[in-house]
Amino acid sequence: MATKKEKKELYFEKVSALFKEYQKIIIVNIDNVSSSLMQKTRHSLRGRAVVLMGKNTLIRRAISGLKTVPGIQYLTNALKLNVGLVFTNEELPEIRDLIAQNKISGPAKPGSVAPCDVTVPKGNTGLEPGQTSFLQALNIATKITKGTIEILNDVKVITKGEKVGNSEAALLQKLKITPFFFQIEPKLIFEEGQVFPVDILDIKEEDLLKAFTEANNNVTAVCVAADIPCLAAVPYFLKAGFKNVVALAEGIQYPFDLKQKFLDSASTAVAAPVAVAAQAAPVEAKKEEKKEEKKEEKKEEEEDVEDIGGLFDF
Repeated sequence: MATKKEKKELYFEKVSALFKEYQKIIIVNIDNVSSSLMQKTRHSLRGRAVVLMGKNTLIRRAISGLKTVPGIQYLTNALKLNVGLVFTNEELPEIRDLIAQNKISGPAKPGSVAPCDVTVPKGNTGLEPGQTSFLQALNIATKITKGTIEILNDVKVITKGEKVGNSEAALLQKLKITPFFFQIEPKLIFEEGQVFPVDILDIKEEDLLKAFTEANNNVTAVCVAADIPCLAAVPYFLKAGFKNVVALAEGIQYPFDLKQKFLDSASTAVAAPVAVAAQAAPVEAKKEEKKEEKKEEKKEEEEDVEDIGGLFDF
């Protein structure tokens, strides 16, 4: 049987082998995670990722000797609280989603931090009338219906982020309510010597391109307005300068090919909306004529009706 020292050496060798084989690591939070859930997660990741568990001090000692891994100190600093490491070479969003899919429902344990709000619904609880005082101590309005306790209104008993009290946990246990879902929660990513929040995986290439384009437009606008040369503003400076050259050449009647092309394109751009407006004008005029004709016809019909009505006046 291996001694404690030999077990540590085997663990250190395992950690070293994992860092040599895999390039990406997801740091996960394993608070309130049962052994069955851990086993289920390992099974779902089989062939795609490896889960490494252990005390933080032991993992730190194991990775402290890996001097060839860039940025290993950042990973060491991230090993806080109850965490584990998931090693992989595959796409991180896919592995993160696989980890998040594994969850189980569980009871509210006293002293644990609530991951969500918990509300007890109104209705019959099935509890005996002797439990009325217990519910009243929690400020829950009740009445007795057919020999059992009925809660009159929905009651919020636990708030997200707060610790679960003994009374609230006992109440949920009596009502057979298991309000929480526990899972291995991805927190951080270690890749290429850097540690990132796992939320960065939700950023898409389109989002980066949009942000870069908006920033580039803002910088260009500032440079043009402040007359500060920059690569993005060069086309606008050239365009403004060429306009000044054309204006000067036109003023002194100095001809050159580019000037004439510029003037022709400018006149075409100005003439286009005028032409459209000119084409639209006859159409609008015809519509107005039709409206006037309809008004005249309606007026004549009204006059005819008035004349006919006069025949029967006495």
